[in-house]
Amino acid sequence: MRKVIALIIVALAWTGTAIAQNDVKKRTDAARAVATEFGMTLVGELQKAIAAGGPVNAIGVCNIIAPKIAADMSAERKMRIGRTSLKLRQQIVTALKNLDTIEPLNHVD
Repeated sequence: MRKVIALIIVALAWTGTAIAQNDVKKRTDAARAVATEFGMTLVGELQKAIAAGGPVNAIGVCNIIAPKIAADMSAERKMRIGRTSLKLRQQIVTALKNLDTIEPLNHVD
Protein backbone atom coordinates (compact mmCIF):
# COMPACT_ATOMS: atom_id res chain seq x y z
CA MET A 1 0.00 0.00 0.00
CA ARG A 2 2.83 2.39 0.84
CA LYS A 3 4.42 1.74 -2.54
CA VAL A 4 1.16 2.62 -4.28
CA ILE A 5 0.82 5.85 -2.31
CA ALA A 6 4.45 6.76 -3.01
CA LEU A 7 3.93 6.03 -6.71
CA ILE A 8 0.83 8.23 -6.80
CA ILE A 9 2.69 11.08 -5.08
CA VAL A 10 5.59 10.84 -7.53
CA ALA A 11 3.17 10.75 -10.49
CA LEU A 12 1.29 13.79 -9.21
CA ALA A 13 4.52 15.72 -8.63
CA TRP A 14 5.78 14.87 -12.12
CA THR A 15 2.44 15.90 -13.69
CA GLY A 16 2.45 19.17 -11.73
CA THR A 17 5.97 19.94 -12.96
CA ALA A 18 4.97 19.29 -16.57
CA ILE A 19 1.93 21.54 -16.21
CA ALA A 20 4.02 24.30 -14.60
CA GLN A 21 6.60 24.11 -17.40
CA ASN A 22 3.84 24.31 -20.00
CA ASP A 23 2.40 27.35 -18.20
CA VAL A 24 5.80 29.07 -18.20
CA LYS A 25 6.13 28.49 -21.95
CA LYS A 26 2.65 29.91 -22.60
CA ARG A 27 3.39 32.97 -20.49
CA THR A 28 6.79 33.48 -22.13
CA ASP A 29 5.27 33.22 -25.60
CA ALA A 30 2.51 35.67 -24.65
CA ALA A 31 5.05 38.11 -23.20
CA ARG A 32 7.18 37.94 -26.34
CA ALA A 33 4.14 38.58 -28.54
CA VAL A 34 3.12 41.61 -26.48
CA ALA A 35 6.70 42.93 -26.42
CA THR A 36 6.86 42.65 -30.20
CA GLU A 37 3.53 44.45 -30.59
CA PHE A 38 4.61 47.15 -28.13
CA GLY A 39 7.87 47.66 -30.00
CA MET A 40 6.17 47.88 -33.38
CA THR A 41 3.59 50.34 -32.06
CA LEU A 42 6.28 52.47 -30.42
CA VAL A 43 8.45 52.50 -33.55
CA GLY A 44 5.45 53.57 -35.61
CA GLU A 45 4.75 56.46 -33.24
CA LEU A 46 8.43 57.46 -33.24
CA GLN A 47 8.55 57.45 -37.05
CA LYS A 48 5.43 59.64 -37.24
CA ALA A 49 6.85 62.09 -34.71
CA ILE A 50 10.22 62.31 -36.46
CA ALA A 51 8.55 62.81 -39.84
CA ALA A 52 6.40 65.59 -38.38
CA GLY A 53 9.10 67.54 -36.55
CA GLY A 54 12.47 65.83 -36.56
CA PRO A 55 14.28 63.84 -33.90
CA VAL A 56 13.37 66.32 -31.16
CA ASN A 57 9.74 65.18 -31.47
CA ALA A 58 10.81 61.63 -30.57
CA ILE A 59 11.51 62.77 -27.00
CA GLY A 60 7.82 63.46 -26.43
CA VAL A 61 6.92 60.04 -27.77
CA CYS A 62 9.29 58.36 -25.32
CA ASN A 63 8.18 60.50 -22.37
CA ILE A 64 4.44 60.74 -22.96
CA ILE A 65 3.16 58.31 -25.58
CA ALA A 66 5.23 55.19 -24.72
CA PRO A 67 3.89 54.98 -21.12
CA LYS A 68 0.34 55.42 -22.45
CA ILE A 69 0.85 52.64 -25.00
CA ALA A 70 2.20 50.40 -22.23
CA ALA A 71 -0.71 51.25 -19.91
CA ASP A 72 -3.29 50.59 -22.62
CA MET A 73 -1.70 47.25 -23.56
CA SER A 74 -1.37 46.30 -19.88
CA ALA A 75 -5.08 46.88 -19.29
CA GLU A 76 -6.07 45.15 -22.52
CA ARG A 77 -3.87 42.06 -22.00
CA LYS A 78 -4.11 41.95 -18.19
CA MET A 79 -0.30 42.02 -18.07
CA ARG A 80 2.11 44.53 -16.60
CA ILE A 81 3.96 46.02 -19.54
CA GLY A 82 6.86 48.40 -19.26
CA ARG A 83 10.09 49.32 -20.96
CA THR A 84 13.45 48.05 -19.86
CA SER A 85 16.95 47.61 -21.16
CA LEU A 86 19.49 44.86 -20.81
CA LYS A 87 22.21 47.51 -20.70
CA LEU A 88 23.33 48.63 -17.26
CA ARG A 89 22.85 52.39 -17.31
CA GLN A 90 23.80 53.30 -13.78
CA GLN A 91 27.17 51.66 -13.37
CA ILE A 92 28.42 54.23 -10.88
CA VAL A 93 25.34 53.88 -8.68
CA THR A 94 25.68 50.11 -8.75
CA ALA A 95 29.36 50.34 -7.88
CA LEU A 96 28.59 52.66 -4.96
CA LYS A 97 25.92 50.29 -3.64
CA ASN A 98 28.49 47.49 -3.64
CA LEU A 99 31.12 49.45 -1.70
CA ASP A 100 30.17 47.89 1.60
CA THR A 101 31.10 44.45 0.23
CA ILE A 102 34.62 45.53 -0.76
CA GLU A 103 37.39 44.76 1.69
CA PRO A 104 39.50 47.78 2.66
CA LEU A 105 43.11 47.80 1.56
CA ASN A 106 45.75 47.54 4.28
CA HIS A 107 47.99 50.57 4.29
CA VAL A 108 51.67 49.73 3.94
CA ASP A 109 54.18 52.19 5.43
